[in-house]
Amino acid sequence: MTDRTAEERAQPRVSIIIPCLNGERYLAESLESALAQTHGAVEVVFIDDGSADGSLAIARGFPQVTVLSQPNAGISVARNAGMDASESEFVLFLDADDRLAPDAVRNHLAGFAAAPDAAMVYGAARIIDVAGETIEQQPASTGYMRREEMLVGVTPIPSQCMYRRDAVTAAGRFTPGLRMVEDYDLQLRIVGDAGLYGHGRVVCDYRRHPEQETSRLAENLARILETVDKYLPDVPDPAKRAALRREARDTWIGFYGQYIPFEVAKSLRAGRWKRAAYATAVYLRFLPGTAAATFRLAASRLGRR
Repeated sequence: MTDRTAEERAQPRVSIIIPCLNGERYLAESLESALAQTHGAVEVVFIDDGSADGSLAIARGFPQVTVLSQPNAGISVARNAGMDASESEFVLFLDADDRLAPDAVRNHLAGFAAAPDAAMVYGAARIIDVAGETIEQQPASTGYMRREEMLVGVTPIPSQCMYRRDAVTAAGRFTPGLRMVEDYDLQLRIVGDAGLYGHGRVVCDYRRHPEQETSRLAENLARILETVDKYLPDVPDPAKRAALRREARDTWIGFYGQYIPFEVAKSLRAGRWKRAAYATAVYLRFLPGTAAATFRLAASRLGRR
């Protein structure tokens, strides 16, 4: 026992921070995956963000987990509170509906060893459904991702990333009040000259389910494009900046816009009139790109029949 403790003390310390708002359905799986890491020097910090369900009670059933509770203040405030309650050199923000692979922390640390100048590393994700079954395997990305690539392409989700604590602190941590793009905003602030590093190994299961915020496609599209416009001025060349803006809009409108009609239809069926109206307004705002994306999606589905 003494030898193992000494060995763990020599390892880099990692904090796995799990914010949660009404996540009781999947929370136990998330906590179990964090505690099952093959890297020994791991602490798990859970922050309940004012849940009205049984999330807090579930977390308190795991004695190895540090459990915090706060009035609802948003995921950025919850993640920052988790940082305040931990001191590890590296931090990993795991969403309460996702799961970590057993070697996730070990593989991330190997990524940092391969890219010692990186502020953040990330791995690949498996996409799972409500029941936890794999839907698809995300392509593995390896090498550095630069700021310009981040502005025009899909970036990693929090559950598949690990950060250097000092880099997150130096960047100002997560911005309170931001919805949906808080991780993207942070990544664009910490990227620096070195970039973010992808090591290519599978590190998490990302769960798709109807209650997640990423199902709000129209709002995601609007907020991501706002974030792109926020950071484009960092590109000094006006011509390059304009080209990146066009490419970013084409990418993100194509990525989200194709599915917005489904969000509108689903919202109408559920009687969520305001959400349906908002999604329709966003779809119309970004015409003709959204319509072209929907047409391509319909054509591809018809072609598969």
